Amino acid sequence: MTASSLRRFGELYGYLFAVFSGGSALGAYLMGVSYDRLHSYNFALGSFIVSLLAAALLISRLGAYVFPVGAIEKAPAPS
Repeated sequence: MTASSLRRFGELYGYLFAVFSGGSALGAYLMGVSYDRLHSYNFALGSFIVSLLAAALLISRLGAYVFPVGAIEKAPAPS
């Protein structure tokens, strides 16, 4: 694994963590708004379920993972 690969992994992990953190905050906020306006969490929970199902459907449509053979560069052996 090269330094470039590690840097890309770190960048992608950072994006993923940022989306996770923002989604957690947004979800809590929307639950509060739902309760304040409708005096129930049902609408927010239903919306989250529909969003989760839509995300699962979109991910399932991605297809097979294609990774070219030999594309991984071997790091030099430590001396």
